[in-house]
Amino acid sequence: MPEATATRKRRFYGLLDKLTQSSGPASKPSKTSAPTSRPTTSGGVTSNPRPSTPSSHPSISSPRPSTSSQRPSISAPRPIRPDRPTTLATPGAPPPIPRIPHFTPWSHEDFLERLKTFAPVTSWFPKPEGVGEVEWAKRGWECVGNETVGCKGCKRRVVVDFTINGIGGDDEQAEDNVDESEEEAEFENTFEKALAEKYAEEIIKGHSESCPWRKTGCKDDIYRLPVVRTAWWQDTVRTSFTSVLEIKEDIENLRIHPISASPPADKLLLHIPPIFFNPNATPRNNSVLSNGSVDDPSVPSDEIMARALMIALTGWHATCESRTNLLVCDACFQRIGLWMYQSKPSTSPTTIPAGTSPLPTTPSTQSTSLTPAIKSVSFGPSPPSSPSPTSSHPPLDLLASHREHCPYRSPSSQAATGDYVGFPAWRILWTTAARYADEQRRRSVAAKPGLGMGGLPGLGLGMKEGLSREEVARLDKERVNKLRRLKSALGIKLGVPRRGGGGREGEGSWV
Repeated sequence: MPEATATRKRRFYGLLDKLTQSSGPASKPSKTSAPTSRPTTSGGVTSNPRPSTPSSHPSISSPRPSTSSQRPSISAPRPIRPDRPTTLATPGAPPPIPRIPHFTPWSHEDFLERLKTFAPVTSWFPKPEGVGEVEWAKRGWECVGNETVGCKGCKRRVVVDFTINGIGGDDEQAEDNVDESEEEAEFENTFEKALAEKYAEEIIKGHSESCPWRKTGCKDDIYRLPVVRTAWWQDTVRTSFTSVLEIKEDIENLRIHPISASPPADKLLLHIPPIFFNPNATPRNNSVLSNGSVDDPSVPSDEIMARALMIALTGWHATCESRTNLLVCDACFQRIGLWMYQSKPSTSPTTIPAGTSPLPTTPSTQSTSLTPAIKSVSFGPSPPSSPSPTSSHPPLDLLASHREHCPYRSPSSQAATGDYVGFPAWRILWTTAARYADEQRRRSVAAKPGLGMGGLPGLGLGMKEGLSREEVARLDKERVNKLRRLKSALGIKLGVPRRGGGGREGEGSWV
């Protein structure tokens, strides 16, 4: 009897040791255990997850008197299964990183993250139509190396190389024979088209058979920007406008190509309240413009603020990398160095990085038909007739500087619907901001028509908003027409005055 009790205790403490010392060496079997013990694994844990009990395995239990079966056995805690080890959290350790799914064809953010990997020109060169970075990103591919795309789901890789090496013979012979050079050019074009068709198939067939990207890709409108969503466009314009004002030294001397947009940026700023750009602004200021605060150097001039709004409405925001001020687009990830478009040396502490090549500034077919529309600021009438002595580059074209597939430039990438079909994102954003400014103007006119700037009497409405006599007369005419329409509508609903009765025409009781 004492020997059986001691055996149970040793087994009980042995199980406790295995629970508390899972990483330690296995405990040695006791000398009193039966010779026909169960096989153990290398870690010392029995292969059977359930502990042995005298009732279930009487053949392997230690010999005991017959009276021991009538006594209640000591209940031992159930050991943890080997295939489910418990890991104790280490204090101060970082939380585990959640696993991000690779197949998200509905996510606009994930699509932009994949498209961003194609942005460095050192890794990905422009490709023919149909096999560009947008088509690869829509099918789950991202740039993982020099002219190489990869899928995080199926781990496949495809090398997209359009270089033709060793075709056409010796260069000296090609220079001597013009006809042969033309034949080589035609052959290269045919070869490039064949490669484009082959790589277009690899966009889908490059995935493994079990990869979900092989069956389904992103929708055609995945690149669309929500420029008509109030929260999105206001936050985007506000952030971009503020970032551009931080590099006002470079913006002041920036040569900008005119943009055909109505109303111009300086007119929009007259009616946009300052709380739009600065939530902490005082309501005493009725316009975001400086209104003559020229003595304070920290306050940007009206021209700089108009330029900043123009840059923000065309999809750019300012950033600084390696002490160099740049304009960056978050949709196509294009970057513009402002030092190339300065009319005079910039006063900002910026440096040109070594080995930087100028970005292409050739206007596209979309921007060549634009006519000057902004006449109230210095960059409105026309671009400079002669290049600046400090720079040989043409003026900065804010539209053509976007990549060809950017929604701010390409109507097909924006894929707008409704009233904005065929419009690029910048045009829709400008129209949305113009409607917002007109709404704010109407509210300010209807709220306090007799008060001037800042709610102080003595300043008329025209002086408050900077309106001309013709504009004030037009507003008065619109107001009179509204009153007439309202009177006519009330007369139809309430009836007409009775005929007869005394008084002048139009007086009398109503039906």
